[in-house]
Amino acid sequence: MTLFTRLRLGLYSVYLVEWARLYSIDHFGVIEVNEWKEFCTDILPQIYDFLEVEELSDDDITRACSRQTVDESQEQPKQIGDMLPESKTMLQEFYKPYNEMLVHVLGNENFRW
Repeated sequence: MTLFTRLRLGLYSVYLVEWARLYSIDHFGVIEVNEWKEFCTDILPQIYDFLEVEELSDDDITRACSRQTVDESQEQPKQIGDMLPESKTMLQEFYKPYNEMLVHVLGNENFRW
């Protein structure tokens, strides 16, 4: 059985820095997924404002935010139990410099995970 790692998917700062070479960082809107899930109805109007497009009605915002999200990148998640503490530490150490770069690029401490 071949296992693939998804480590590169969490290197947000690397991708953002590449895009920032072409466009000013103020042209990007970055939202933390947990904030989106919790505050969608507050954040969605901000996105429309940021994009300078016509805002949705309150009903449309509520309807859009009440839809269940679907992760099409995988089939059914497998229940494999809790992560080993050693694995968690290794991942935190691996991502730490990239997360620090993300905080620096965005100027936002909320992205310090």
